[in-house]
Amino acid sequence: MPGTKREDSAEMTGKATSAQRTGNILVVDHEPTIADLLIEILTDAGYIAYSMPPGAPALAAIARYSPALLLLDVQWLDKDGAALIARVRAVGSATMPIVVLTTAPRAVGSLLVPESIELLAKPFDLDDLLACVARHVRPAQAVDQHLVPCTT
Repeated sequence: MPGTKREDSAEMTGKATSAQRTGNILVVDHEPTIADLLIEILTDAGYIAYSMPPGAPALAAIARYSPALLLLDVQWLDKDGAALIARVRAVGSATMPIVVLTTAPRAVGSLLVPESIELLAKPFDLDDLLACVARHVRPAQAVDQHLVPCTT
């Protein structure tokens, strides 16, 4: 599988919720530089993340690897967002959470579904990105090392 995993771990500060999954995060963004930056941020935070270019490669990766979370840039759409989400759902899990990344949040408002399809407007704060991801996926080191939440 493409992607990297960072072995050094940050401290885990809270318990996983029942809505959180374990697994990989697929980043699909039309700008490779942004995709690379997102991968670096996520791996530094302890997640396993990889990226694919938009279109057929991304859909193939979803079908093959069944990511726990999809960070999906909709800037590259050649079709309407609803059709794209339907294609993603057709090749992947019907319950896989999707975080739509966009510079046009009003244009994608009709696509949002609570606890299933969420919006993260570009530009976004890194804390907002990590909080959004944490709502859906646990960091890999928490799963691999069975870390106990830190207490003060």
